[in-house]
Amino acid sequence: MRDVAVPGAVRTAWSRETHGRFVTKYEVEARFCELLEKYLAPRSVVLDAGCGQWGLIGHFGSLTRSVVGIDVNVGTLCRNEVIQSGVVGDLSILPFADEAFDAATCQWVVEHLRDPVRFFREIFRVLKPGGNLFIMTPNLLNYEALAGKLIPNRLHAPLLRELLGRSEEHTFPTYYRSNTPMSLDRNLFSVGLRKLEMCFVDGMPDRWRFSRLLAVLNVVYRRVTDYSALNWGKAYLVCAYRKSSGINRFQGGCL
Repeated sequence: MRDVAVPGAVRTAWSRETHGRFVTKYEVEARFCELLEKYLAPRSVVLDAGCGQWGLIGHFGSLTRSVVGIDVNVGTLCRNEVIQSGVVGDLSILPFADEAFDAATCQWVVEHLRDPVRFFREIFRVLKPGGNLFIMTPNLLNYEALAGKLIPNRLHAPLLRELLGRSEEHTFPTYYRSNTPMSLDRNLFSVGLRKLEMCFVDGMPDRWRFSRLLAVLNVVYRRVTDYSALNWGKAYLVCAYRKSSGINRFQGGCL
């Protein structure tokens, strides 16, 4: 474990105007913020797991007492202006006391975990009873994530650099071991977290701008999955889970 000095936390108010901009351009982030607005208790102490350089929790300064970030990369922690304190550490062995946090956020992390159940078990441990976990992650039932799983990790960085202009610094191995609605529910329930809400959400439509044909096909696919019976095929899962006060942490059931 290593504590890291971070810049003064930036707080951008979450407003209807902000919501409108996010829905227009980044629907998945807007839905994540809606869940935070709905389920995050006032004066929460929040763990941003795999926080990177920035997190959407930064829009909710009025609801948070403090935000603690943990990441494996010291460089990204040092550039994070949302968290009040940062720790370099392993997500599978969280360096925090039991029941230390009122909530935890997890943006674009689950898909990178070799052992997601171990991470979920640690999240359960550090959450207070009644604490919530907020997750945003790709949906493996969507063709984008499925393609990512089929393509070897060694090819991800050059492909994303060529197609989307993403730097190798921000490209990490993916495993997708808890990235369907069923596997996410099963794995989180097994450690003692129950689902509050799950949304199936589209992503950024401009990511296919490099190919007119793919862009058109993507629009058609999005329209098809707008039907409620088929929305499980949308690109992302945005969800909230809760640690109930009557949970037996060893069996994952209610006492």
